[in-house]
Amino acid sequence: MPKRPLRRAAGQADAKHTDAKQRRAAQTLAQAAKDQRNEQDSQDSQDESAVALLNGTVLRAFSGLYEVDVRAPLDASTAVARPEATPFEAVPPETKKPVREKAAKTEVLKAATAQAATAQAVETQIAIEAEQSSDIVLCQVSGRLKKGKRLMAQPVSVGDRVRVRSLETSGMDARGRTLREGYIEEVRPRTSVLARSRFNKANQITVANLDQAVIVMSLREPELSTHRLDRFLVLAESSELRAVICLNKADLVPKRSLPKATRDIIALYGGLGYQIVTTSAEKDLGVEELRELLRDHISAVLGSSGVGKSSLINAVQPGLHLWVGDVMEIGKGRHTTTDVSLHRLDKGGYIADTPGIKTVSLLEREDVDLAQCFPEFVRLETPCRFNNCKHLHEPGCAVRAAVEAKQINAARYESYRRMSLETQSEDQAKAEPQTASIE
Repeated sequence: MPKRPLRRAAGQADAKHTDAKQRRAAQTLAQAAKDQRNEQDSQDSQDESAVALLNGTVLRAFSGLYEVDVRAPLDASTAVARPEATPFEAVPPETKKPVREKAAKTEVLKAATAQAATAQAVETQIAIEAEQSSDIVLCQVSGRLKKGKRLMAQPVSVGDRVRVRSLETSGMDARGRTLREGYIEEVRPRTSVLARSRFNKANQITVANLDQAVIVMSLREPELSTHRLDRFLVLAESSELRAVICLNKADLVPKRSLPKATRDIIALYGGLGYQIVTTSAEKDLGVEELRELLRDHISAVLGSSGVGKSSLINAVQPGLHLWVGDVMEIGKGRHTTTDVSLHRLDKGGYIADTPGIKTVSLLEREDVDLAQCFPEFVRLETPCRFNNCKHLHEPGCAVRAAVEAKQINAARYESYRRMSLETQSEDQAKAEPQTASIE
């Protein structure tokens, strides 16, 4: 009678022993696979460290890909040698005849013209080769940069200074060019950030590492709004960007009326220390002056849609062929630029063409002191009675006294008052970063 239970107990013990052996074997295999993965990751890391990473600047982003400019800075040692047109005195002796002989002079002029045409053809070819060169790498973001919690919507943004691991493969960009492929392995710390706020979502960086903001305002179509200009200036001041005011579409103003149309704006904002240039892409007015202001800066071109930002960039840097749209009849610009692009300038520096911005986060500081963004407030010699004066209703306010004395422009103060009241909401101050609405 007791034999059957003993056999049953022995069978159960054998089954438990078998299960334990299987578990140990599975654990051993899992550990071996883990060790192999760690060894492979270590080998990959060693391979990556053995490859020299290239320093570059992100020019544009599309469909999860990034175009990175890895060219060296343009200086005397790296500039491309370009043939110069031969002057008249340098014409070879066999073609140089006494000037008094009309036929000989004609031949010399023809030779000089041919040499100039050849030089121009070489210039054009160099430009084409530069556009199609391997100095632009088409990159994806490495997996390590995608991990972890981020304050911004994207790990890499236009304007970022990055380190790139170049591959030997090639890919095609959005414009059909064949470029080297690579991976962005590192993003350098950003010196500044211009971003767009999004409801209930992480902020989306428009462009990074700026040091200058070119604020484009149209004199006509749409009409110039000083309140909107003040908002852009606050954005630049709060982000510690040098501001340049560009009064565009001067060709739409009659020539005789142009000085009168710009006189008050230049007197007001020029007196505050802002650089002002009057431009027209159609008439090539002020374009050369703007080129000099852009030299050796990373500049964002800001402005509402329809003010002519893309047309102006095309005039500053011919050949970009950015998409330019018309202005709707109601006077409000239609968005013609949907993606942010960073473009390298021939004279040095970069310029960014940004979409029409409706809401821009002031991300450089958690608490933006709006009054500090108005230079005329800061320059007042007489301080307010209270250190925490908001310049709205407080007694003994030096700013309001200066407005009444016409030492501060009333329209500028009205812009400050409207923006200050907009940022008074305690709920918005606690839950969201401060925003400056462009509309």
